[in-house]
Amino acid sequence: MSEEPDKDLRFDYTRGFPFNVLDLYRVRGKELRRVPRAAVQREATLQQMLVGNPEIVCADMILLDTVGDADGPAIDILALDANGVIQGFELKRQDAPFAVVEQVKRYESQIRELTVTQIHDLYRKRWRKNLADEFYRQFGEEIPDVLNHSRVITVVAASLTRSTALGLAALEREDFAVSVRIFNAFEDEKRFYLSFTNDVGPKLFAARATYEPVPAPKLELRTSELGRLIGDLRLELARLRRKPATPSAPIVGVEALDPHLLCFWLLYEPKFEWDFLPSRFLTDLYLWWRETEAAAGARRPDYPDRDFGHLEFGKRLAAVVTATGNWRYCKSRLPDHLMSAYEPLEELVPRWNRAKTMPGFERIVPRRMPDQSSED
Repeated sequence: MSEEPDKDLRFDYTRGFPFNVLDLYRVRGKELRRVPRAAVQREATLQQMLVGNPEIVCADMILLDTVGDADGPAIDILALDANGVIQGFELKRQDAPFAVVEQVKRYESQIRELTVTQIHDLYRKRWRKNLADEFYRQFGEEIPDVLNHSRVITVVAASLTRSTALGLAALEREDFAVSVRIFNAFEDEKRFYLSFTNDVGPKLFAARATYEPVPAPKLELRTSELGRLIGDLRLELARLRRKPATPSAPIVGVEALDPHLLCFWLLYEPKFEWDFLPSRFLTDLYLWWRETEAAAGARRPDYPDRDFGHLEFGKRLAAVVTATGNWRYCKSRLPDHLMSAYEPLEELVPRWNRAKTMPGFERIVPRRMPDQSSED
């Protein structure tokens, strides 16, 4: 990060703004060669880069805390500006999923509860220095008596999904102070490069996301797709009925299954890499899917809610997952060897945490692999 910038690097700011902001080219004489894009492997690495170089996102601010501990909000970076405004930064090393919208709301609520004393204590505990002295050293004036009278939450990510852009814009309309910083990563000749946009309001992203509005017939397409998937399940159930029913392969009529959960399961079941799916993980994934569908214009029920609790939701989910007999429910499982594979869908639910023993669903029919016996 401290190296001098290469004079033969050039940026192209026109490609795909604002979701992918720029390309990077290496200039060799009259030749332009695009620098390959790279990925930040861990959010902790991104955090270390930003904390070590606070001028990137925390210019003219005092860094209060990172990641948060038992005494502070769980946001990745917490800072204080010269006006006494608390600035929070939520980092995503890849695309920011829709779940970040709920994170922004939760972190804003947590930060809102911080008192002046707690803010001073957070800084003292993290840096072992006095906040008032650092404020005077950096800004040349006494620290205000009133802090945290307003808050700004900034999402720092490689990109935004369409639903996330719409969700953040909706928060802004609800008077949440939200900002976005997009970064691009490149790697060339064993050198790693990062570039960052300036603060961009979610409305700009939402305008790009809604530039091509979702047409009404799309809902009809979703309905027809659901009908096709239900038809496929009927055929599978008919095949199972020709076999004796067993506890691990119950026969459930499709009419008794929740259609929304059924649509969710049939869309995602072929994508799971794990052979054990914790109930909490499936619930969080369903909630993410429901919010994504809602942002795209589809109507989905809001359960689990006050009238339709987690217990009833769990029963309906279990009925759908075990309907074809490919999975069975386990009250308590040690699933380490069943969850050793990389599961891409886990990226969609970053709040979910793995426990030592968990209730969930174990795959009892081997996953179907692509048929490689036939050649075109």
